[in-house]
Amino acid sequence: MGKLNIVPGTDNKSVYFLLPLLSLSKLSYGHGENFINSFVSYNGKLIVLIYNKEIAGAYFTDPYYNTDFEVSWLNGTATAIVYSIDAFEDDFGKFLEGKYSEFSEESKDKIKKTCGLPYKVPSGNTKITHKLLMVLDKSLALRHFLEQELETTFSEDQELLEKPDFNLEYLDIDAVHI
Repeated sequence: MGKLNIVPGTDNKSVYFLLPLLSLSKLSYGHGENFINSFVSYNGKLIVLIYNKEIAGAYFTDPYYNTDFEVSWLNGTATAIVYSIDAFEDDFGKFLEGKYSEFSEESKDKIKKTCGLPYKVPSGNTKITHKLLMVLDKSLALRHFLEQELETTFSEDQELLEKPDFNLEYLDIDAVHI
């Protein structure tokens, strides 16, 4: 059993931009509290970390499932589930480069429908969309908001979200899968 030295915190970008490509979300593993986070590996895999595989359902029957193994996590163990994302190689490459708006339209639609964040949810006379989903289309409203908040100007071709942080989002599964 390998050891992970990852501090729990906010969700990684792969939770919202890659996991939905597999038609999965944080809620696909029993309930939201069972899900820890997701990571990308150096060899092109998506790793999902969960607390309890017994309540996670039949994730091992997923067509993208590769393997799973236990890892040390905080004061106990967790299960690392490894998925192959070869079928989404183009969008995976764009994810790594932080070019979210260049994802295929099919992938953008799948993300909006599956990720679990609000997308065009009615609220009074308006509709609510989470800012991470607005990034996919380089929303003009989000751009204006960011320009005001950050007191800067974005060009029309500039992405509205930084690329994944290698220190937070990447996991060398060969180092923890012994």
